[in-house]
Amino acid sequence: MLKILSRIFLFLYLVIPYLPLFGEIDRIASQWFFLSALNIICLPFVYFKAPNKDFFKIFRFKPFLGFCAFIIFCLISFIDSINLIESSVEFFRHASVLIAIINFSLLLNFSSKNRHYLFIAVIFFCCTEVLGLILQYGQGLELIGFTGNKNIASASMIIKSNFLLYLIIRYKNTFIKVFVAFLLALIYFVVFMIGSKAGMVSLVLTGLILVISIVYDRKLFKFSWVPLISLIFSSLISLQINDNVYEAVNNTINYANDSGSTDRLRYYAQAFDSFLNHPFNGVGIGNWKIYSLLYDAKFMRDYVVQYHTHNDYLQFFAEIGFGAISYLFFIVSLIYMTLKTFVFKSLLTDENKSISFIALLAISIYFLDSNLNFPASRVIMQLNLILIFSIIYNLFAKKQEHEIN
Repeated sequence: MLKILSRIFLFLYLVIPYLPLFGEIDRIASQWFFLSALNIICLPFVYFKAPNKDFFKIFRFKPFLGFCAFIIFCLISFIDSINLIESSVEFFRHASVLIAIINFSLLLNFSSKNRHYLFIAVIFFCCTEVLGLILQYGQGLELIGFTGNKNIASASMIIKSNFLLYLIIRYKNTFIKVFVAFLLALIYFVVFMIGSKAGMVSLVLTGLILVISIVYDRKLFKFSWVPLISLIFSSLISLQINDNVYEAVNNTINYANDSGSTDRLRYYAQAFDSFLNHPFNGVGIGNWKIYSLLYDAKFMRDYVVQYHTHNDYLQFFAEIGFGAISYLFFIVSLIYMTLKTFVFKSLLTDENKSISFIALLAISIYFLDSNLNFPASRVIMQLNLILIFSIIYNLFAKKQEHEIN
């Protein structure tokens, strides 16, 4: 019964981004509400039913401690907050992510087969996102999927696409390899079709990591050939039939002529200047959307306010000062832990190293996107981050496996 309930809760977390709109203009309003409500329901269940009293073990996991420190610094930033209401809203959103990390990570440990269930569920939702985008394309609609934004749609889909490699790792079947290769090629093609610059850069990063993995250990990472070939094939096809690819590449190279790129550079400079002026407590968590008016008023068009710097780390430095180092540590330590498994070959089994590689691909894409966009403000991206964290924690927190300290 516990196993069934844990899987129901895992599914409910994953399904939040795909729920229908409830009359709101911005879909994240209802999504944050459902995430918070699910946390409240799930937390007592996890606390009282966690196997082997695992509830407090997560508090010894270094990346988790980094996120806890980030929450504390967010709270401290209230001292210099311009608008306490905005700070409170943003603080409770990050606190919701923290609770979801606890719940999701421990739910995954309720059964040894929950990881298999989770990977299959993620693959299902990845296919759902692809199908939604294809239907939008067929109806001549803007390609934004379930996210409301093409950059978020691309990043979410690329992150989830890495979990398809699990099918190759687990089943080692030629038919499965062909199926995964086809599905990956379709996903990459859809990303090219969307034409997001961040999506293009993410695919380049994915290709580089795949090549490096093959060079590093051709035997261990032989499955990397499947996504690499799919990526090359889809890119060649896209270049022949899709002008969005050329446009995105041209805008990336000639960034001075692209308003999206020049706006980002301006936002970065403004956030950094704000940090230099308020290095200790920042301007208050969630207050950049207000404080940015002092910098960006003369650039405003149609009263559109700059909510985000398009770089989570710079925005957190502006909002909470030096405390943002804790959030950077949280993300970088997750990348470090996955990399360490390949340096010390005795730490994990080959299968778990392959799972760790999937997590490495996913967290690398998230890290790149968080430097170009604002995934910390989007529920679907936070759920992707929670998913990645839980897998890494699951690899290193079990008694029968070696912990990396």
